[in-house]
Amino acid sequence: MCVQGYVGEDGSVPVYRHPSDECIQVEKFAPTVGQIKLEVEKIVGHPLNHVLIQYYRSGNDYISEHSDKTLDIVPGSYVCNMSLGAERTMVFRTKRAHKDLTRETIRSGTGKTVPASESGDKRQIYRAQLPHNSLCCMGLQTNMQWLHAIRQDKRASRDKSPATLAYGGGRISLTFRRIGTFLDASQTLIWGQGAVAKSRENARPVVNGQTDETVQLLRAFGSENHSSVFDWEAHYGRGFDVLHMSISPRFFASTDAVVNMTIQLYLAELGIKYAKGSISSAPVAEKKTKSAANTDNVLVATKTTSSLDVPYMVPSPMVAPLNIILNKHASSQDYSKFCFFRTNGGQQV
Repeated sequence: MCVQGYVGEDGSVPVYRHPSDECIQVEKFAPTVGQIKLEVEKIVGHPLNHVLIQYYRSGNDYISEHSDKTLDIVPGSYVCNMSLGAERTMVFRTKRAHKDLTRETIRSGTGKTVPASESGDKRQIYRAQLPHNSLCCMGLQTNMQWLHAIRQDKRASRDKSPATLAYGGGRISLTFRRIGTFLDASQTLIWGQGAVAKSRENARPVVNGQTDETVQLLRAFGSENHSSVFDWEAHYGRGFDVLHMSISPRFFASTDAVVNMTIQLYLAELGIKYAKGSISSAPVAEKKTKSAANTDNVLVATKTTSSLDVPYMVPSPMVAPLNIILNKHASSQDYSKFCFFRTNGGQQV
C-alpha cells in the first residue's frame, strides 16, 4: 500500500483521513500514476490530487464493507477506482436499517412514515465486475446511500474465470480522489475543508493520539458509515485537526516465542506501551491453469487501442484498451439505479 498526490511548490500535500491508526505519508505522483490520473481526469471532468494504491495479492485479500469518509473529499467530485490485473467484484449494498436512524419509509397499506428499522425492507445489493484496465467512478451521493466492499473469493481455481486467474490472481487498485484538506511539508500544520482552519494563513498544528478530538472524529466516521442521509455540516463542519489516531510504537513479533516473551517483559519493565504489528508474507502463487496462461499471452500480444499505454508490472505491459465504467445515480430520489458506460464501441451496458 502507498499514497501518492500532488506536492505543491511549498511541499504541501493533500491528506485523506479515515479510520486508521496512522496516515501514510504522501509521495509525489510517479510518472506512470500521473499519466493514469490525467486520463481519469478527462472522464470525470475535475482535478484529482490524491491516490491510494493497494495490491491485492490474491482472492484472499479483501476490503470490508464501508462508505468512504468525506471529511476531506471535495463535494461534487467522484471517487475513481482504477483496476489493473485480476478481475474482482465490487459489491454495493444499502445500509442496515436498524443502524441507520436517519432513514424513514412509508409502511405499505397505512401511508404512515415509520423508521426503516421497522419497515422490514430488505437491503439492496448490486455487484460490479472490475476487469483489468477498468475504472469505476462513484459519486458521493452513491457513497452516502450504499456501502461497498471487495469480498474474499474463496472459490477453487477450477471454478474461477480466466480473467479472475490472470496475473497470478493479483490486482492493483488505484483510488483517485479530489481532496480539499492539506498538510505542510513537515506534516505538522493542517488546513482546508476538513480542518479547523480553512486557509493556509490560519493553519493549525496537527493533533496526534487518542485525544477527545480523536474520539469525536471516530464517532463522526461511524455516523457516516451508518447513515444514508448524512449531514456533513453537522458532523464535520467544525473541522478536525487529527492526523494520526494512535502514536504508540509497534511491536513486530518474531517466530521465536522465547525472544518475543523476553522483549515484552523488558518493555513492561520499562513501562513502554505498544501496539501489536504484523507483517504477512505474500502467499505462494498457485500454478497457473492453461486457460489463465493463455489469457496472459493474448493480453501481452495484443496491441493497445487506447492512448493510455503504461506498464502494469514489469516486464508485462498494460495492453488492453481502457474500459471505463461510470458508476453514478440516475436520479437523486431513486438510489437503486446505476448507469454504466463502456468506452469501447460507445455502447451502454
